[in-house]
Amino acid sequence: MRYLKLACLSVVAATGAMAQSPKLWMNDDEIRRAFAGISIDGTYIDGLSFTEVYADDGCIDYRDKRKAMTGKWSIVNNSFCTLYDGIITGGCFKVLQRSANCFEFYFLASTEIEAAKPEPRRPSWTARGWNKAKPVTCEEKPVA
Repeated sequence: MRYLKLACLSVVAATGAMAQSPKLWMNDDEIRRAFAGISIDGTYIDGLSFTEVYADDGCIDYRDKRKAMTGKWSIVNNSFCTLYDGIITGGCFKVLQRSANCFEFYFLASTEIEAAKPEPRRPSWTARGWNKAKPVTCEEKPVA
């Protein structure tokens, strides 16, 4: 019986460890320091490249080879929200800083209201980006 209890405790401990992220997600202050007032280049999971400018006042200017959009960015509950004017795209993302100038974005929620809830869904890898003004430090393959 003692061995069974020990085995059960080991399974519970392992399950709890797996539920945590591989590294802590960036928090509100880290996100603001990393993105306010900069321009990033990036690529989506499908390989499409994009450029996005995050103005200090919360405005966004987005461009890829198919479209250009404007909108607003915000930080909600340790997630980075990018929402666009009149278009139902964008959303809120958990951000993981993989290296000095390499950030991965994991989709969390479609709206700021949804992102404000405790863990609305398991974040899923969506894109990778880097500050255009600094040398890129991203690896070739994402760590999903």
